Amino acid sequence: VALRMAHDLMETNNITMEELSSAERDNELGVLGQWNKGDKAYKIWERTLASAMAKLFDCQIVYTHKNKKLSMNFVGREGNVKTSWIMYDWIHDKLWNDAKAKFIPYSASSCNAYCVGAANTIFTRVCEMKKDDINAGKKWGLVIANEVCAYVKQLYPILGKMNSKSTIKDYKAYANGKVDGKSIGLNKQFGLKCISR
Repeated sequence: VALRMAHDLMETNNITMEELSSAERDNELGVLGQWNKGDKAYKIWERTLASAMAKLFDCQIVYTHKNKKLSMNFVGREGNVKTSWIMYDWIHDKLWNDAKAKFIPYSASSCNAYCVGAANTIFTRVCEMKKDDINAGKKWGLVIANEVCAYVKQLYPILGKMNSKSTIKDYKAYANGKVDGKSIGLNKQFGLKCISR
């Protein structure tokens, strides 16, 4: 009865389910926007990790060139963007500190290889999580992702592709990182806590 009454009210006021869903998303996650992570020469593993966090929280990463450096921008709903960069910062620092603790005396190439391995594993895990969501019928993220794509095209009408490969000099460190990347917590509920802060 309540459902029938709700539908009658919607019909009387010309409100569609799409409009309700959109309003709910705007309330929970905020309007579409972007956040600049800063300009620097981002390493491959940092870009892989940023892409993973953006994908996990239905955002996109856009890189632009500024003064021979890359500007990394998270684009998406306000709450998702905030969560993405908080998670990015937390995991980034954890990986780098773990790498430095493992490779004493310090070796830049070993630390980098370790982080590349870990970031690749995290990205693969995120892809699997998103695939599971789609298979379970959770298509809300897809709707947001489509909105974000359209918004990115408005903000950045011309975008060049970045093709680059990581040079791995220490395959043992890389393998170590791949294993450790499986134990990094990727709990999506963390996002809701971030949004409420």
